[in-house]
Amino acid sequence: MPKEAIEAQMGQMQTMLTAQMKQQLIMVSYFLYRDISDEGFAEYAQFYKEDLGKKDIALIYGSIGDAMNHWVKVMGDKFAQELANKKTES
Repeated sequence: MPKEAIEAQMGQMQTMLTAQMKQQLIMVSYFLYRDISDEGFAEYAQFYKEDLGKKDIALIYGSIGDAMNHWVKVMGDKFAQELANKKTES
């Protein structure tokens, strides 16, 4: 399989995993905040409308994105190595 095809598949996988992770984060949020009052949640949400809260969100999502990108690259490299090993074994 050509490297371009592998990279295309990895890009598709990243898109799919990103959507799945977003859904998981939503579900985890429902669980984490289930016992917070409306007033408490409003105060918490207000923090994320302020500059520090926006910076916090940017750092969190940036970190998640970096981790996902690293994971996709590592998996792609391993997949490519496995394919190369199989070709040399044949």
